[in-house]
Amino acid sequence: MNTIIDNNKKKIEAIVYVISFLMPFMTLPQIFIIYFNKDVSCLSLTTYSLYLILQIPMLLYMILIKTKPLLINTVLWMIMYSLIIIWILIYR
Repeated sequence: MNTIIDNNKKKIEAIVYVISFLMPFMTLPQIFIIYFNKDVSCLSLTTYSLYLILQIPMLLYMILIKTKPLLINTVLWMIMYSLIIIWILIYR
């Protein structure tokens, strides 16, 4: 029985690693739109700043519990939020 659970756990962990890596990159189309159109009129600096700020405790927690997929995910989201914030500040 444990072998079945362990095999499924490894499969699920592999899927989570892939998803954790890919999810933040789903934001790239939005980032490209901002960069090429230079239009941030519909984006909120407050919202993206809060997203970024609230990722900090998440990052610290992921470091504390040593959950690599979620740590990767959190860092990537922070990068995406930072890019959006930078371009909001540049293009507004």
